[in-house]
Amino acid sequence: MEVSASARSAPGARRERGRSGLQLLHHASHLGASVSLVDRINRYIASWVHRHRPHIAVKGDDLVIMAAGERKTLRLADLSSAMLSYRDVYAAKAVVLVLGFPNGINIEIFQDDPSWFDLTAALDRSGRIAVPSREWQLRFLAAGDDASALDLLNLR
Repeated sequence: MEVSASARSAPGARRERGRSGLQLLHHASHLGASVSLVDRINRYIASWVHRHRPHIAVKGDDLVIMAAGERKTLRLADLSSAMLSYRDVYAAKAVVLVLGFPNGINIEIFQDDPSWFDLTAALDRSGRIAVPSREWQLRFLAAGDDASALDLLNLR
């Protein structure tokens, strides 16, 4: 059996000497069934997490949190703390904004959240943070992965 050059160099290929010389026995594609099972498990877990994760929306200058059938409205004008930091998520770091309110509620919003841009615009309108959001985000990202947390209410 003749093995083509592309098959010989295929990643994950295993060759074994047989009666007719080198033969391509296995290729990474034979793992397709087990990979799809892992993909299905990952999709199930991700959808479960997404269903049980609070939904955050910005309505005017208020933050609306919907979780477990309960709806809570928080006024951004009442903001008592705002910290921007990195959080380890799986094998990477993610930018997270932690907003604190006087009633003891702390909300974490990751930069990839669909409400991120609406939230930063609402924070700019609220006047609670002296520096515009485009500046504090750039300042934080420019500091690199080892940046310490930024206290947004005390920025100048």
